[in-house]
Amino acid sequence: MTRDRSAEASTQIRERQEELAHTSQENWQHVVAIDTTNYRRGLTDFNNHLTTLSKRCLDDSGDQEDVIGCAALAEGLLYGLQRLVDDADANGKDIEFRPDVISYNNVLNAWAKAAQALAEDRGRGTPDSTLDADISELNVYTPSDAAARAEMILQDMETSYLRGTKPIAPDVTSYNTVLDAISKSRGKDCMEKADALVKRMVRLSNGGEEGKEGVVNGSADDWSGATADIITYNTLIESLAHTQEGLDRSLQILEMLEKKYSENGDERLKPNTRTANQVINAYSKHSMEKSKKGYFENKEDREEAFNNAEKARALLEKMKKRYNETADKDVRPDAATVTTVIDAYARVGLSKSAAKADELLMEMKKMNYAPPNFRTYTAVATAWAKTPGDNRSLGRVQELVKEMEDVNEQMEADAKGKSIPRAKSVKPNARTYTTLISAWAKSKDPTKAMQALKVLKKMRSLADGGDEDAKPTIYTYNAVIDACARCQGLGEQQVEALKIAFAVNKAIKADSDVKANPTTFGNLIKCTKYLIPQGDERNTIATAVFESAIKAGLANSAVVREMLSAADRDAFDKVAGDLLDTFGHVSYADIPSAWKRNASGS
Repeated sequence: MTRDRSAEASTQIRERQEELAHTSQENWQHVVAIDTTNYRRGLTDFNNHLTTLSKRCLDDSGDQEDVIGCAALAEGLLYGLQRLVDDADANGKDIEFRPDVISYNNVLNAWAKAAQALAEDRGRGTPDSTLDADISELNVYTPSDAAARAEMILQDMETSYLRGTKPIAPDVTSYNTVLDAISKSRGKDCMEKADALVKRMVRLSNGGEEGKEGVVNGSADDWSGATADIITYNTLIESLAHTQEGLDRSLQILEMLEKKYSENGDERLKPNTRTANQVINAYSKHSMEKSKKGYFENKEDREEAFNNAEKARALLEKMKKRYNETADKDVRPDAATVTTVIDAYARVGLSKSAAKADELLMEMKKMNYAPPNFRTYTAVATAWAKTPGDNRSLGRVQELVKEMEDVNEQMEADAKGKSIPRAKSVKPNARTYTTLISAWAKSKDPTKAMQALKVLKKMRSLADGGDEDAKPTIYTYNAVIDACARCQGLGEQQVEALKIAFAVNKAIKADSDVKANPTTFGNLIKCTKYLIPQGDERNTIATAVFESAIKAGLANSAVVREMLSAADRDAFDKVAGDLLDTFGHVSYADIPSAWKRNASGS
């Protein structure tokens, strides 16, 4: 980061904060009950209030927080106080207390949590939860915007401290918090931003700015508090997942950390369970990226995914060996470690990978320090559900779900009314039951549509009885419709499957907690293709579904492709003929934006 660029960023953030700070300067003491005559008490109360706001930014309480407003208010309070301090200093006046690095870190944390909430599709708030904070000048709308806000504040801290205009030096928590914001935002450039930020930490803590023009605080001693630690590198590895480049970089970081720790025993850089978990997760995410269409495009990609799972398993075995030899709990595998390896196998879709996943589940049952939980069982079930060519698949998924239900029943009986922590629970959730439906869909059983419907009804019954975790999602409904489309039974069974598919579609419309997506319409059109003989009836129903998709703004390329496959040429011409060239090929790039306006990623 050049000094000119830092100055420009500092000026920009100051301009954007001016209105927010001006408002807060007049009222922050009324918002926060503070003893202005007591330095320690006043600052503690102020920071506690910022902490409260930052916690609200995660929006995990079910209150539908306005997280952008919460973070903006925290920032406004901070810069309102900072403005009072700046004005007092300029006029030679004393002020009872000033913000410290904890104050700034609380605001950084507020934006980091806001980025996470927004990335997880939470935190948009309601009219009742909207705070009285003017955020119009902040231009924060997306998770990446929230993370960028944290980056700008950190740059302001850096520049002010380097130039000596403020005595507050960003510490390792400041940088780790912004790293977390970048990682949780899931932005396309998060890998590059996170890597650059860590390199900046290393440069500053090594005195890389010392002696440069205009720099007052540039020595290694000045920046010793910003030295990267294991949390820094764990968070960096988390942001590097998905790509081969990121996976390679993660492995380099792990190797570097192990080497440094073995050479000097620096506890700050000691690789721990989370380090290994993040690298294992990178193996799994890389395989997921290769199959993001829902399948591997070639045999080589599938084999690479299996090899990645094997490498993840090797890292797990290395952890187990080290723990068994040293009894060092810092490197002891936990349920997340083993489950993530199982998840890597689950993404492969081969019988041998499903068997490996099952093998790990058996091992976990023998571990007294990493018992399987609902995520573990669901990952193993997923591994089997993705191997439809294996006659054992459906039966094994059914066994796993039944075992989860039985074990959960016993655990609840043993708990005697006390709640079971979710991390230790084995109670099936919506994803578990949806996996079972997918296993039915991919089976050869001619009653698969009816069986899938039974599972859906069971889920709704459980949800009605208070089990919110079992409530069907749009993925559940889509899986049932897919099971209907795959019905290869007798004529009567196919007619029944078609009825079930459209009844499920009706249920989606009646369920206020779910919304149809392109897969919903694509699967319904697929039902017309496989369950209705070619002719006018199929054309009419497929056209009606397709027109509904257009009206909903969900007719993306996948839906158009299904329509082209299901309807005859004349029927397709009537609704989408403009997409065809003279050779009868569809130009998917010419799909009107209005048709797919609500289709995510289209």
